[in-house]
Order: sequence, then structure tokens, then C-alpha cells
Amino acid sequence: MRPGRAPAKIDADWARELMVAEYRRMSDEIYHSYEAAQGIVRFALAAYGAIFTAGLLASRSNATPAAEFDHFTQFAVFVVFGLALPALMCVACWTWIGELNRAERAGAYVFELERRVAADPRLSTALAGSPPIGWESHLRVESRHRSLARKRTTPYLGTAALFAGGAVASYCCSMLWWAKVWDWETRPPGAIWWIVGPSALLVLFFATSLRMGRQVMEYARASHHPG
Repeated sequence: MRPGRAPAKIDADWARELMVAEYRRMSDEIYHSYEAAQGIVRFALAAYGAIFTAGLLASRSNATPAAEFDHFTQFAVFVVFGLALPALMCVACWTWIGELNRAERAGAYVFELERRVAADPRLSTALAGSPPIGWESHLRVESRHRSLARKRTTPYLGTAALFAGGAVASYCCSMLWWAKVWDWETRPPGAIWWIVGPSALLVLFFATSLRMGRQVMEYARASHHPG
């Protein structure tokens, strides 16, 4: 645009069409985010169950004496319970939280679009005395009531507990297997790393998951207060 030239006037109907198209696109993104989050949970639980069962079968069929600690299957059991399963829970949980964050971000944007429509006197009473779109606004009004907000967050907390419980259960199995294969008097050099490694992974899982979850909750709470 040349300096000093006034910007072209945007047709109001065209602008509203763009707003409607953007509203639909962001609503679709919210839907697909939650759909992807549910798919992550289903895949993670199915994979966890299969791998956990395989690890238990291997541990039962290869409970060899401590003198044979270098047996491949024994180390495989360590890897499955101490590293593979906690890592699976880490990746699944972080990806799941990422999808929730994407949905919250898109929902906040849709909420702003709804506020703009509600602020337009020509549209704010277009449908039975109320704005024609307002689902995200309705959700945010509900979130201000503690009992309703608790009902919305309970499924998320339940899913988070599944991830955390899976990681902790796998870690406990790894430690029990460590105690069965090696004792404190006959353990070989480097055996302590089978405690340090899984413990560090578990701490990383909880620290990062709590930080990411707090960010999602803060983002959601911030979007509940317009202005």
C-alpha cells in the first residue's frame, strides 16, 4: 500500500463470512484435539498392558539365581519395567497434555470470537434474544462454579492418575526385580544404575507432567476472565 493511501474498506458481509469460517476451523481443531487425546490414552493403555504382561511372563520364567545375573532376559526385564514402560507413560502423558493445551488455546480463541459477536448489537440478539454462537462462553460461565468446574476436571485427573499409576507400578516392579536378582552383598559393579536410572526417569516424569499440567490449568483459568 502506498504511503498516505487510506486502507480499502472491508465488506462487512465478507468479514462475517471469514469470522464464521474461522469459528468452524477452530471448533474443528478443538474436536480433533480431544479426539487425539483420547486416542493417545487408548493406545498407551493397550501398549502398556501388552508390554507389562510380557515383562511379567519373562520374570516368572527366568527367575534365575543371582550368580546368573548376566542372563539376557534378566536385563530385558530391567529394561521393560525400569525404562520402557515409564518412558511410554512419559511420552503418552506429555503428548496427551499437549493436546489438551492445544484445545484450551483454540477454545480461548473461539471464546474471543464469541465475545466479538456478542458485542455487535446487530448480532447479539439475533437468536431468541441471545448471540447466535456461545458454547465456549457457556463453558466458561460454568467453570466459575466450583462444583461444575470439578466435574469437568475430574476426568482429566483420572486420566493423569492412570499415567502416574502406570509409571509407579512399573517402577516398583523394577525395584522388586532388582532386589530378587541382586542383593546388597553380591551385586556387581554398576548394578546401582538400575536404581538410579529408573528413579531419575520417574522424577522427570512427575516434575515435567506437573509443570505442563499447571500451564494448561493456568491458561484455562486466564481465559475465563474476559477483559
